[in-house]
Amino acid sequence: MTTSLEQLLQQVDVTDPNLFVVDTHTYRSPNYQTPAQIPVARTDATTAVSVLHKTEGHLAGDMDILCDPNRGARRVSCHGYIPRSVETSRRIYMLVDLENVAWQCGVANQADKLDGAFRRYIGWINENWLTVGTEVEGLENEPFTDWQIVACIWLQIRMCRRFPNMKPDRDHIIGHYEVTRQKSDPQLFPWEIFMSELQKHVGTPSPSPNPAPAPSPLPHFFLETGQSINGAIGTYWLHNGGLPEFGYPVSPEFDQNIGGQVYRVQYFERARLEWQPGWRPEDVTRGRVGAELWDVVRAQFITVGSDGH
Repeated sequence: MTTSLEQLLQQVDVTDPNLFVVDTHTYRSPNYQTPAQIPVARTDATTAVSVLHKTEGHLAGDMDILCDPNRGARRVSCHGYIPRSVETSRRIYMLVDLENVAWQCGVANQADKLDGAFRRYIGWINENWLTVGTEVEGLENEPFTDWQIVACIWLQIRMCRRFPNMKPDRDHIIGHYEVTRQKSDPQLFPWEIFMSELQKHVGTPSPSPNPAPAPSPLPHFFLETGQSINGAIGTYWLHNGGLPEFGYPVSPEFDQNIGGQVYRVQYFERARLEWQPGWRPEDVTRGRVGAELWDVVRAQFITVGSDGH
């Protein structure tokens, strides 16, 4: 039996550039990075994966979150946003330009990362750097409207045409749940119809059993501070939050005696990362900077109190 979505797809031309309007003015998010701010080459050629999301909310609340610059490390954004009103408005909102990095995948802890096709194409780097992300408005168990799916297809056709290595297959076009175990969206998404229609207009990709290796992000020099990251400490920085979590490096790597042990350390704006040479690279840890600073501050309190002032 033909579904209402399939009937609609027979009636509309998803290749028509005037079927929808891409609105780059109504909603804009400040939560993004430019290619110059990340330690990998984000270009049209290297941007290879498209991630589809479900907001699990509705427009007003979604925009409060996606466009809020005051959420600290929990700031998020997306590239495209497809509202439930798209049937009547024919409007797709672009919150972040496609050439920039939107913070749409979060950054999963190592244990939550999924080792699937996604990793073969972008490597074990920050999930956002070489991807684009589209949020589709809707609650967790709320079905998408047919017009939302048509808009998804329309937008994805344009993405695949812009990014030559974004193939129209389920290795390169994925759900958020395929990036990290922390997520389950987009629930109720009609993948079979979506991919079938997409491949009609972009072409069926040829098999690529041996994809090109993901570009190496290390070493990387930051113009902002004149410092570099590399090796085990740089790898930890990349895999565990990167710039939003730790900030820029503010020192080179050097040896420091901490509690009677010598560690290889590097200071960042919001952390000190430590590694004892001879340990495995994955054993880099965060330093107890807060505890050490409190020992100094507490001693000052005690000194002041002993003087009676």
